[in-house]
Amino acid sequence: MEIDAFFDGRTVALEQMLQAREERVEAQERLIKQYGLPVICFTLNIAGPVKSFTLSRKAFDIGKGIIKKRLEMNSDVLAAFEEKISDTGCEAFFVVTGDASKIKAQMAVIEDHHPLGRFFDIDVISPDGRKLSRTDLGMEARRCIICDAPAALCARSRNHSLETLKEETIKRLKGYFDDEYSHRIASLAQRSILYEVCVTPKPGLVDCCNQGAHEDMDIFTFMNSASALYKYFYRLTMLGLSDESNDPERLFVRARHLGIEAEEAMLEATNGVNTHKGAIFSLGLVCVAMGYLHRWNKTENLENLRDMCAKMATVALDNDFGKSGPKPVKTKGENIFVQYGITGARGEAAGGFTSVTEYGLPLMCRLIDRGFSLNDAGVAVLINLMAHVDDTNIIGRSCPETLMELRSTIRELIRDREPEAWDIKVISKKLDDIFILINVSPGGCADLLAITFMLYFLFKSPSGL
Repeated sequence: MEIDAFFDGRTVALEQMLQAREERVEAQERLIKQYGLPVICFTLNIAGPVKSFTLSRKAFDIGKGIIKKRLEMNSDVLAAFEEKISDTGCEAFFVVTGDASKIKAQMAVIEDHHPLGRFFDIDVISPDGRKLSRTDLGMEARRCIICDAPAALCARSRNHSLETLKEETIKRLKGYFDDEYSHRIASLAQRSILYEVCVTPKPGLVDCCNQGAHEDMDIFTFMNSASALYKYFYRLTMLGLSDESNDPERLFVRARHLGIEAEEAMLEATNGVNTHKGAIFSLGLVCVAMGYLHRWNKTENLENLRDMCAKMATVALDNDFGKSGPKPVKTKGENIFVQYGITGARGEAAGGFTSVTEYGLPLMCRLIDRGFSLNDAGVAVLINLMAHVDDTNIIGRSCPETLMELRSTIRELIRDREPEAWDIKVISKKLDDIFILINVSPGGCADLLAITFMLYFLFKSPSGL
């Protein structure tokens, strides 16, 4: 990891820092004179000549938000707020009602206990202009981020080199934000597979009403699996974030090992039932790709995500179906490819999830914009996918001819009407009866529905990422 690359701001001279400090004191005095209330001055402790850079500004925003929330929790009224973003660093001033000593104690808790607290410098100035210290409250002095000794002592004696301090700064800042980002992506992936199973009614699939064409699983089996998979979605995102190769092929090889671990965890959680193998592959790719885009500061949009997923999935296609030549058949998907040339989940991903972007996501966005619930939009999207996709799960439990017959039946039921006019409950009930009778399940389309939810949460939903 090239540390200096993260300090992507301007170098400032000592004179600029001294001038900024004077201006900060003047701002504090002005606010106290104007309001006659305690003032919180929030800055960051950043070693070195670059004080304002991408990670530091993100840390500043986090700290600013935490201070505001803490004040709200303690019913301290924010009378005024000012902030300044410059090359000499970020500054925020909070003018608040309340007792200055109590406010200082609350701010010290943030400094001591938040993961980024070592970088937070939160001063509290009382209405008489006095800056309250930790010793005034009988509290311990700030600790060094390297050795945990008193920070002032290490600073005076220069116990640690600038390079050591910079390296630790980036390690902690990047570690915090990578962790937060990975949890957000993993949460959306888990949410997507939970929404998929909860969408009701779903022909031939496990939902809130029945088990569909599955005797070995129910909705709780899926819940168990989804619970077990969260940490793997997290780790796959972290894998993308930690990438140093900038090589999709090498990244996929590493991701595949994690995917195998995720499958093993799924089988353990479900007593050997395959609930999410396809989703692990597809959503796993999305998690890795999002981490990769974030790591390399690429625009996190649908186009770039699809492109990265396609590059990684092409490796799977080449390894499993292509360049490596004939090999022993191991999975149902490989057997279907050998027999019929249908590439299934690998092909969908290698194409950038074209079925999702043509038949899934646009329809979901349209229906939700027109007032449909996520459940009803999900049912309609599933039916639309079933009408167009070569579902290898159906083929694996029957044959291509049965798939074509089922797609023909679906098209007869929807009768070229717009999805808004579909009676999804009637259509789903008729299809459910058929699927259960012939014992087939559109599991591939269910995985694509989960991907549709994921992409919706990532790029279309106001409450997504």
